[in-house]
Amino acid sequence: TLVLAEGGRTRWEYSRPPGKLAVADGRRSVLYLPAERQAFVRRMDAGDAPVALRLLSGERDLEREVACEGVQRLGRLLVLKLVLRDASSGVRDLEVAADASTGRLSRVFFRDALGNEITLELLDVEPLDRVDPSLFAFEPPPGTAVLQEP
Repeated sequence: TLVLAEGGRTRWEYSRPPGKLAVADGRRSVLYLPAERQAFVRRMDAGDAPVALRLLSGERDLEREVACEGVQRLGRLLVLKLVLRDASSGVRDLEVAADASTGRLSRVFFRDALGNEITLELLDVEPLDRVDPSLFAFEPPPGTAVLQEP
């Protein structure tokens, strides 16, 4: 289950492995791995959230970072081929699919710096009028090894 809000706020609850959780409040991110009793904490700067998640969260001020190289219509979907203006991010072959009538994104695909292909497919989307800010706060439970990343 993925909850997104502007400002780099995300909450990603995994069903496999159970209990795995990734939370970001825009200032820091925490990846919690309960089976390993570890949490990785990282400071975030403005715009630090991956561009794919910022696209999905509805962030609209991405023109300085992303350019559209083409649009293709596939039935009810518009598929946009995007390129990051700063190639140092390592993101390649960025594509997003959106409903042609509503503009709502349904899929994001990209290759990362290591060549991994990542596809985020949105199913059963439920837009929220208001997102509870506490969803983006997480403190690892006692006994968890907390590894602070620079």
